[in-house]
Amino acid sequence: MNNDLQTIVEKTLRSIPETRDSDNKLIYAVMRHYGIEKDTTFASVIKSVIDGKLPAFASITRAKRKVVEKFPELDCCAKVRADRDALEEFYKDYARG
Repeated sequence: MNNDLQTIVEKTLRSIPETRDSDNKLIYAVMRHYGIEKDTTFASVIKSVIDGKLPAFASITRAKRKVVEKFPELDCCAKVRADRDALEEFYKDYARG
């Protein structure tokens, strides 16, 4: 499923540019690819993840990072990148105490 998931994520990032800036939108689009309808309950989605019928949310974001390593043009926009980098620095400072 790993290479298949990366292919799905790459196609999604290419065809739906807003998924580059939002992991939640990417996860939603990937779930739609797997046939999950918008009115499907969260509990049934999680059960399908647990049962191995759907990829875990973390697997989707991990696949995105791998795809972006290969295709940097599919990364988020500069503003989102700056916001994420600032948050990373905030958390590093927080962790240092």
